[in-house]
Amino acid sequence: MSWNKVPGKSFLPWLILLGLLGAYNDLSGQYIGGIFVEKSDDAGTKRDGFGGELGIKVAFLPIEVFGAGAHFPAVQQDESFRVWSLGARAKIVPIPLLNPYLTGGLSLKKHVGGDSGITSSEDGYFGGIGINATLKSFKVYAESKYEVQGTSSITFRLGASLLWGRLRF
Repeated sequence: MSWNKVPGKSFLPWLILLGLLGAYNDLSGQYIGGIFVEKSDDAGTKRDGFGGELGIKVAFLPIEVFGAGAHFPAVQQDESFRVWSLGARAKIVPIPLLNPYLTGGLSLKKHVGGDSGITSSEDGYFGGIGINATLKSFKVYAESKYEVQGTSSITFRLGASLLWGRLRF
């Protein structure tokens, strides 16, 4: 077989395949780990908390999947509580440096009684909007969420995360 007899159109699929094999980084993901501070308006009471999150960023899809936990310490007569959540963030429009996104998922709020030691929990869901700025492997973000459990609350979160590693898909 002579290279002169091979039509030019047959090279196109091979070039595309070679390009996809060479661009394996686009078919991978990264781990995400970070910390945040959170302000909650829970049943009319403003509370400050802190927490952490772990997740996975899928590079070829505009989605992050994460699990997070936040602790809101007891203040005066108010009991402390923890919020555990499992959710996703989806980019709305990719803009260089700033990326607006939608977030949503499931949450579990666990109240810890002060002196009585009685605990109670409520499960529910949340939805919200946010914006993040990513520089190489460092991300900062701000988001606002509406949480619906036994009672509804609005939270505002500021966080910083590191992205590392490569997940192969």
